[in-house]
Amino acid sequence: MGILNTDDWRGKYTKDGCRPLEIHSRPGEGDVTAKLSNEKFLRVESKKGPLSRSTNSVEYPLIREAIGQLMTIPKLSDGDLLSIAVPDSERFQELANRWREAPLIKKVGLRILLVNRGGKVDGLTTLGIGLM
Repeated sequence: MGILNTDDWRGKYTKDGCRPLEIHSRPGEGDVTAKLSNEKFLRVESKKGPLSRSTNSVEYPLIREAIGQLMTIPKLSDGDLLSIAVPDSERFQELANRWREAPLIKKVGLRILLVNRGGKVDGLTTLGIGLM
């Protein structure tokens, strides 16, 4: 994955001719944004967290915070696809599997993405679109 500008971690990233992903720090837009092949816009709110199960269940408030931040974005377009991204760990997997089936999460169309250290994103293929 290469960066298209070199200011710092913020910027547009691209891989293998795919459309760029923009990672930024502008509040109220989602942490990662991308224009998709179907001309919709992907907005992702990201949270860090432990890769092994924590003893204090820090994963639960982190995933809820990401959902809350995404649900309160002040400006959206009709075609925006809303997602949260958290580490692909055992506890986050449990929460994602349970909450993906929650009635309001399904109704809003919110996607819960699990990202592993190798760059694999679980839940992205359920969007039915690509970044090409």
